[in-house]
Amino acid sequence: YNEDGSITLYYSSNREGGCGGMDIWYSVFENGKPQRSINLGMPVNSTYDEVTPFYDNNSQTLYFSRNCDCGLGGFDIMKSEGRHNTWRNPVNLPEPINSSYNDLYYVICDYPYQGRLTGFLVSNREDSYFSTDTSCCNDIYQWQFVPMEKKAKPAPKPIVQAEPVPIDDYEEVKPQPKTYQYLLPIKLYF
Repeated sequence: YNEDGSITLYYSSNREGGCGGMDIWYSVFENGKPQRSINLGMPVNSTYDEVTPFYDNNSQTLYFSRNCDCGLGGFDIMKSEGRHNTWRNPVNLPEPINSSYNDLYYVICDYPYQGRLTGFLVSNREDSYFSTDTSCCNDIYQWQFVPMEKKAKPAPKPIVQAEPVPIDDYEEVKPQPKTYQYLLPIKLYF
């Protein structure tokens, strides 16, 4: 929802006028009627495929998946801050959100779970449920943001040694096979 009461719909399409492959477009709905569709352009769109957009109004951040060779492999979930036609350069989300497989349909829930930011994504990573191949099928994964505890600094030592710094604050993504039932029915659009 926009401040003026209109609604913006972000979607993927390979229609004419894009940057190549699947691109992310938007249309503003005013009084329930869609206006002209506009391509987000660069830096969000590229010659690669950009799909499964999700816009978080709270942080004014667009999350989407791109299948470029700049990530971990397959489709990677990326984020770009902005609105309509003004965007920052997209950045990959860290592991374990992204994997070397396809990671798609990233969403943030409007309500916290156990007081923590939570959401879902779809992936065919190795620990997905499968019938023949360990990465054949897409599963729904729930993620939860867990802030890292800050450790007290040790007393100064004569020789200063650098300590490794964690690269992300995400808890490991785990399949939630028994919690999906409360989400049904679910509609996925391709």
